[in-house]
Amino acid sequence: MNHLDASRTGRPSGAAGPLVSLLVGLLAVVGLGCAAVGVAPSSAAGASAPAGSSVASQDSASLGGTDVGRSARLESLQLRQPAAAPTSPRPAPPATVEPEPEPLPDIPVVDAAPRPPRSTRAAQPVRVQVPDVEIDVQVRPTGVAKDGSMELPETVRRAGWYEFGATPRDDAGSTVIAAHVDTTSEGLGPFSRLATIRRGERVVVTDRSGREHTYRVVSRRLVVATKLPVDDLFDRDGRPRLVLLTCGGAYDARNGYRDNVVVLAEPDR
Repeated sequence: MNHLDASRTGRPSGAAGPLVSLLVGLLAVVGLGCAAVGVAPSSAAGASAPAGSSVASQDSASLGGTDVGRSARLESLQLRQPAAAPTSPRPAPPATVEPEPEPLPDIPVVDAAPRPPRSTRAAQPVRVQVPDVEIDVQVRPTGVAKDGSMELPETVRRAGWYEFGATPRDDAGSTVIAAHVDTTSEGLGPFSRLATIRRGERVVVTDRSGREHTYRVVSRRLVVATKLPVDDLFDRDGRPRLVLLTCGGAYDARNGYRDNVVVLAEPDR
């Protein structure tokens, strides 16, 4: 019979035994050769290798021949790098949305330009009269003299109104009117009669617009010139009143008059 009997020894017997042994030996030699040249076993056939290294597939294990023959055969194989894994595109950053600016509140706009001073031209006194003592004098605006005193017209026929003080129309402050008592060329002037004025007498002041302002005399006094209460008489915040001033008292050729005549009058309402 031509079948193989493995019942006794557990391996093939007969003519086939030596051939199988030869093939097994040959395969063992080839396996050692693969190990010698570093051929990867079949279990690692799918692994990647560094660039420039030699990688043989599982089929190279069945090639016979010497190491030189196997090397030449391996060189003819085309080595391929594994394809790079596709990379998913990086998501774009979310677009930045600028917040809507909040509306600004309405802010009142004020003109910062300096305002022109209130005009007092119409209210400027231009005439003062005291009928009981026959005073009737034209008045013009005056300021401060070089020596710090109130500036006065040079003639006795005119009086000066202190323009930095109140006008007859103001609700507060003193309206100050003054004049020389005399001059060497003119002699005594109308304001010299202030020394004889009495309490309760009427004083009329006319402004530039023609309006008349009536006052009543409340006091008359003689004050030493060096002690004249300037701050009180030229007050701009107190009750409205009229102040009439001139020189008086003893006369000294070197120093002039020692005193001042001060007449105070209040609005006749």
